[in-house]
Amino acid sequence: MRDYQASIIEYNRAIDADPEFDKAYIQRGVSRFEQEDYSDAIGDFNMAIVLNSNLWEAWYHRANSWRKDENYTKALADFNKVIELNPTHADAWFKRGITKYKLNDYNGAISDYSKAIELKPNLHEAFYNRGLARFKTNDKKGACADLNTAKQLGNSYANDFILKYCK
Repeated sequence: MRDYQASIIEYNRAIDADPEFDKAYIQRGVSRFEQEDYSDAIGDFNMAIVLNSNLWEAWYHRANSWRKDENYTKALADFNKVIELNPTHADAWFKRGITKYKLNDYNGAISDYSKAIELKPNLHEAFYNRGLARFKTNDKKGACADLNTAKQLGNSYANDFILKYCK
């Protein structure tokens, strides 16, 4: 188990030594995120973005922080930026899909999950979530196909939905 508080102390030292060390802000933000201190994590990611707006990692972690803080509109904007900077980042597509799902944009979520699957074909979470989104759009056949694929790839949650809805 990682000692995030000790990590924060070390990143503080690195930032004190070089206040423009953008990646130290990102790493300190990740440590704060792991402690569920989303507000301070967002502050660190903001600083990294100010120092270097092309660091997709800062945008990605800030998007996740916004998502965990349930600010889906800001999360969506940041995931859009991540995908602009790094269009082959499967997890960004996947998490943007989750964000769109939370905003009730089920077709947008399906599209993003599909792109994540294209980039990372064994991403069982994307098949699972796409299946749930397809249920929301009344595509039971597509939903059940996705849930069965998710199950085959090792998703332990898919079976409950399969048993309940895919008979």
